[in-house]
Amino acid sequence: MIKGKIVESIRGYLLGREPNQDSNGLVSYQRIVVACDEAFETMLNAVFDDNYKSIESNYVKNFENKTLQRLNGKNYLDIDDTYVGLPNGLGVWYVKPRGGTYALPKGGVHHNSFINNLPIGDIVHNSTYKIGYVPNVDGKKILIEHIGDSIYANTTRWDYGLVRQFSAYDDEEDILIPHGRYDQFINQVLQWFGKRQIDNSNNNAE
Repeated sequence: MIKGKIVESIRGYLLGREPNQDSNGLVSYQRIVVACDEAFETMLNAVFDDNYKSIESNYVKNFENKTLQRLNGKNYLDIDDTYVGLPNGLGVWYVKPRGGTYALPKGGVHHNSFINNLPIGDIVHNSTYKIGYVPNVDGKKILIEHIGDSIYANTTRWDYGLVRQFSAYDDEEDILIPHGRYDQFINQVLQWFGKRQIDNSNNNAE
């Protein structure tokens, strides 16, 4: 369904037959989008649990040829859109060198533990990524970290994929609501506004 049509249909549920009776703006387009963000994230987490590959096929937007920036001892990429919170931080679905085949592993506790348990004298030559902050720079960034003599140490162009939040879609952009989840999505938004749920007898996406 088209994002703008989803929002307007929800507004219709909320205002009934009096779409002009919202003089105080409590059912504004932006407030509905905020509620949709929460419902969309809930829905995608359920989809993730049921069918991991469906996320990759239907919800990952690719951002290509992004310039690596360096500041305050950090190598980082700006994140161009808001993204959903998925298990293991997979709202950022992948990070890889421009045009590359293999995505970087995600850095973190498990990765560091692996390195610490290597036999003395062994060296890992690799690059990893994580989501974090750069001092004196606003917003979360994709941080690229190089270990040993990584072949990517001098790479300046990168690609990444995001599982975007509802609000990140353009109004005329199509958003897939999976079969059997549309009414659940709508009902969570209505609950956000404290409204009664709709009938679930036709729980299908359009």
